[in-house]
Amino acid sequence: MTLNEIQMAIINGNLTNDDLNTLGDAIKFKRSQLGREVARSLTIGSTVKFTDTRKGMIIRGTLEAIKIKNATVATSMGRYRVPMNMLTAA
Repeated sequence: MTLNEIQMAIINGNLTNDDLNTLGDAIKFKRSQLGREVARSLTIGSTVKFTDTRKGMIIRGTLEAIKIKNATVATSMGRYRVPMNMLTAA
């Protein structure tokens, strides 16, 4: 199935609340897995980029710290605490 087909199946389907909770849990699990993969691929001092959701712009910076779910990125505009799954190598 394509992403659009999945979206339409969710919107137009006869899913129960339990079904939707199960889908939500699967999405949370996958986001966690993606964050772990990113954390393994980066090291302190790596140049990374992410999208600032408030400003809608791509920001580049240097990775300063890696935590369990978040990273600290130093940019020309200051430091950001960014979820690991939002980072990509620049």
